[in-house]
Amino acid sequence: MRQPPTIHGRLSDGSTATTAHPAERAATSSPQLSATTATPRTALLPGRTAAPRPQHSAAARACHASYHFAGDATYHILDFIRVFFVLQSLTSRWLYQLFLELDEYGWAPDKEIQKEYLGYPIASVALAFAIVFKVANAAQQKWLAGRNIPLPDIEASDSEGEDEDSTFVRETKYLAAEDYGFAVFSSSMLYMILDAISQTGRMGKLPVGWFITTTALVPITAFILAKTAMPDTKNIIMGGNKFPTYPDASRTEKLLDAGSGAVYGSSLLVIFWTINRELANKTVPLEIWQGGVAAGAVILSAISGYHMVNHPKAFHGVVTLSKGIRDASLAYAALSGLAYQVLTQIATCPHFPCWGADEAPPLTTAFTMISAFIGIFSAATSLYRYDEKHQANLENIQTIRSAPGKIAALCQRFGTFARSKSYCDGSDDNHIGLPTLSDSEDEVTPSNSSNENSTASDASSSESGSDGVPLP
Repeated sequence: MRQPPTIHGRLSDGSTATTAHPAERAATSSPQLSATTATPRTALLPGRTAAPRPQHSAAARACHASYHFAGDATYHILDFIRVFFVLQSLTSRWLYQLFLELDEYGWAPDKEIQKEYLGYPIASVALAFAIVFKVANAAQQKWLAGRNIPLPDIEASDSEGEDEDSTFVRETKYLAAEDYGFAVFSSSMLYMILDAISQTGRMGKLPVGWFITTTALVPITAFILAKTAMPDTKNIIMGGNKFPTYPDASRTEKLLDAGSGAVYGSSLLVIFWTINRELANKTVPLEIWQGGVAAGAVILSAISGYHMVNHPKAFHGVVTLSKGIRDASLAYAALSGLAYQVLTQIATCPHFPCWGADEAPPLTTAFTMISAFIGIFSAATSLYRYDEKHQANLENIQTIRSAPGKIAALCQRFGTFARSKSYCDGSDDNHIGLPTLSDSEDEVTPSNSSNENSTASDASSSESGSDGVPLP
């Protein structure tokens, strides 16, 4: 009977190992197997050492899964609260302005109804939108995962002139649907800023046309100028990352970035609006020093935006600080409004606020801590989309530079069409010798160039008229 072959191999230390054929090993009981036959097969390959695979216990794996689950749950809860509070404040301010406009025609709800009951439907609408935005983000992430697109979308790339371990934040794939929702109500931010800089602390009524224009034009402008770079929220905690630079950026692009920086810097007006409103129990104008600080913040943010292409990390600090201040301010305003609605129902009182000196400090402290935590969370999850903003800038610059040529070409086509139309319609009046469109210097032949030149000279003189005024 033919014996099964024996497999010989060499271990990584140079010693020889002999391993029986699988059939021979099956015929041999396990106690009789030598230590060499029990060696893993990967160790028998020349020049290769088997890497030991760590073995985790079931308890360790369960603890690891629980840690990730708790982290994800904490993130989604905080993000949901942030979105809800911001939407609550933005929609409340927009509806307040809407009721001011409708009050002129007698269509606005009663003041008491606005104070005591409208807070609940506004909160319900904000809650519904927050759920929709979170579901949209989750659906987009699931769709990306189904298409085998790597998540998270922080890519490490080696670029010329950089260290091999440089990590650049590339274009993001997170939808951030709430940022588009905030942009829809961005006119509320404009109204808050106008409240803060007005002499009375309230911008008052607007003409209906202006209200409709600002409500529609401010979001449209935000979408057009920001394009795909508008979402500046990530679904991970940012920190310790390097950002791409664009040393060849033009001055025009830097000026566009300066405008973006100024917009971020204006968020300081929102926190002053919230603080003054809370201290005075009504909307009041800025103090002189607050206006100076806010103007300085806008200027410094614009300067940081101008140098963004070379110092993106500094501008990232501006973005995180601005978003944190904005969301913390709006969260505090939302908490204060909701507390007023609830306490009005619990303790009926004709004055504002419904809590006295004993209740105010604990509530103020609690609201401040909650809003500050939300602001920190918002700042930690902020990411400006540098690559997409750079591409948008290049497209905008190209559009601006090509606009004069396109306008000139359009005017030339319109003028040519108008002249040809007048010639065709007035065919009986064409006996005065006006040149046709075919009379051009390109069609002059060498044999009769003198005649054509004289004809062109006569045509130009007749076209100019005796007094030098062009004929229509």
